[in-house]
Amino acid sequence: MDQPEVDDRTGEVPGSGPARNRQLEAVFEATGTFIGVLDADGTILRVNAVAREFVADEPSSYVGNPFWEGPWFAHDEALQDRIRTAVDRAGDGTEAEFEATHLTPDGDPIAIDGTINPVLDEDGRVESLVAQGVDVTEQARREERLQIQRERMDTLLDNVPLVLFALDPDGEFTYSRGNALDKLGLEPGEAVGQSVFDMFGDEPEVTDAAERALSGERVEVQVQQGDLYFHTVYQPVFDETGDLDQVIGISRDVTELRERERDLEAWTNRLETVLDNVPLALWTADSDGNIELSQGRGLEGLGLEPGELVGQNMYDVFEGQRAFLSNFDKAVTGEEFSVVHDVGPLIARSWFRPVTRDGDVEKVIAVSVDVTEEKRQERRIEAVNDATSELITAESQREVADIVMELATELLDMPLSSIYTTVDGTEELVPVATTERVLDILDAETPDEALTTITPGTDEMETFRNGGPQVVEEYETLENPSMPDSPVGTLIMIPLGEYGQLHVGSTDVTVPTEAELNIIEILARNAEAALERSEREAELEAYRTELEQSNQRLQEFAHIASHDLQEPIRMVSSYVDLLAAEYGDELDEEADEYIDFAVNGAERMQSMIEDLLQYSRVSTEADEFESVDAAAVVEETVQSLELAIDEADATVSVEPLPTVEADREQLGQVVQNLVSNALTHAGESPTVTVRATETDDHYRFEVEDDGSGIPENQTERIFKLFQQGARDSDGGTGIGLAVCDRIVSRHGGDIWIESEDGVGSTFCFTIPKRTSTDAPLTVTEEGDAR
Repeated sequence: MDQPEVDDRTGEVPGSGPARNRQLEAVFEATGTFIGVLDADGTILRVNAVAREFVADEPSSYVGNPFWEGPWFAHDEALQDRIRTAVDRAGDGTEAEFEATHLTPDGDPIAIDGTINPVLDEDGRVESLVAQGVDVTEQARREERLQIQRERMDTLLDNVPLVLFALDPDGEFTYSRGNALDKLGLEPGEAVGQSVFDMFGDEPEVTDAAERALSGERVEVQVQQGDLYFHTVYQPVFDETGDLDQVIGISRDVTELRERERDLEAWTNRLETVLDNVPLALWTADSDGNIELSQGRGLEGLGLEPGELVGQNMYDVFEGQRAFLSNFDKAVTGEEFSVVHDVGPLIARSWFRPVTRDGDVEKVIAVSVDVTEEKRQERRIEAVNDATSELITAESQREVADIVMELATELLDMPLSSIYTTVDGTEELVPVATTERVLDILDAETPDEALTTITPGTDEMETFRNGGPQVVEEYETLENPSMPDSPVGTLIMIPLGEYGQLHVGSTDVTVPTEAELNIIEILARNAEAALERSEREAELEAYRTELEQSNQRLQEFAHIASHDLQEPIRMVSSYVDLLAAEYGDELDEEADEYIDFAVNGAERMQSMIEDLLQYSRVSTEADEFESVDAAAVVEETVQSLELAIDEADATVSVEPLPTVEADREQLGQVVQNLVSNALTHAGESPTVTVRATETDDHYRFEVEDDGSGIPENQTERIFKLFQQGARDSDGGTGIGLAVCDRIVSRHGGDIWIESEDGVGSTFCFTIPKRTSTDAPLTVTEEGDAR
């Protein structure tokens, strides 16, 4: 029999005895998690380096004290109570979990997820406790999908029924527990002492898996028992000589989750078994790179078995992996750090910790976690975010389609992408864009040459009508495809709301992951929003064109009114005046009255035309908004009305007014029309008050008089063109208030009257708060503001 090789420096066999203890001690100190060893009643015996770094206190100040009174929990009495409860529960032999927020010596909060596990002696009694805490602060900041996965995993471990068992080398149960045992008709511990081959002799899948595991093979098997399905992992555990010590088994009910893939961390009270079943890869190598330890289920991602690399050199195993070897060299110099880097085909987050003796680095411990999918997902999310920014500025359906297709092809690595859109008045989807790869395969130059229209009755149209995404693993299996001769293998169809449908495919059969589908659905929703926005903008552009044409017609009308219409009126007025001047002495009183009617009618018609011009110029000859001192505008208006105020023996009072963003000339016109209206209709010696109040989003102006008021049934009609209230008897045109309404609408406000017949009237209008950069609203021919 070959003698084991002895380390000349230590006189020990590597991986056994004191050397093994030092390895485990190094792992205990180097692991990136909080670990504390307690006696059965919760007294602190020792803690590792991570736990010591959490606090500024010396270990001598808390070792020997109850765990819940330790400095990690001193800032929160409620937390101390929860920790004590967890210790009591673990002291009763049950694993206890807790969540805590620790404060670093600098006062920074650190979120911890922890467990307290009982360690049982040979009699099954608790002889000590092991507390473990994981810093989840950084993990909590990861993107939402990883958080959901972690929550699902926590829920799985906490709630899904499990059966935990152990077999000795002869196949007898030495341990059995778990709340899923009742589904098998067993009580906890009932199987202990019985042979797996006797208990499950009529279930060859179980006995075959057990036999393979007892021969040293790690086995995973799914077995149907009645209406239930159980997924069982058999993990052989070897002693230091390489002989089988026991088989640890974990069986879980996967009836509802049988199609999901989940990795469960194996449970054991021995550190080696824990390391072999957590999703980590642990490496230990001396300063020359000779690998002394390689454990952890994370090795599977590299195609390695636990212990397979022991005895090999790090520089040979990872030849060409510059990032990993560079980080190892950095650790050999004595630096402790964590880093994200490439390890073979994976992206890993690794912690490197040098172990020194007498000031020299004796070995390096590395702990690696596979974060490949996390990083890929982050890149996908970044790509979608970038595309979203482009979609926001896309101006057409074609531009939206090009952006979406390019990104979909990149995210899924599936080169056959197309977008179909709906056609008004039909029940069809027509191709509007496709990738160059589709055109090349189908030897076409345009999408409509390469692709057929999707019509009712096809599977593609059914997907669009259902409104949800569909993954067709093999396109040729569809019963009613729109393109039966298509070379597509796998096809993903995602409806874009009412606007169309996105197709992403490949010539091979390539089934996307759930994460990829989620990202593509997000992209599709963004595309749907972009298509909706581009449609709205097209409608707005059409409406804008219509408004421009409307304004052009208004300008043409203004030209006609100011020149062509007024000229005949002036001629009528002039000849009537001439008639009165030359033949007035020969005409009787009735004829003079007729001449006065004609002159007054012409003058009234001229006033109406001038008022109509004023009405049309609200939008055609308006100024940009600017910061306007309303008090100054009202003061100028009152001064311009000084003669009318004196004639009416009126009093006009002005209360403090704000500064607003408005068209200065138009604001003055509104105030002048309203004050003039009050002077004309408020009766003898009227009092007119101008005031303003402020709300969260606008200013409210009021022009109040103490006249006879307006009946309620006339308060709306007075703002219409050529409409006057009952108290109007001055022969006015009825356009002044309509002009006010049009101006206020252009400013985005409202105008109305609050009046009670016989009491007085208050004309109110609002001007929204805005910045001087806000554009005025366009007023249509009907007076609506857009």
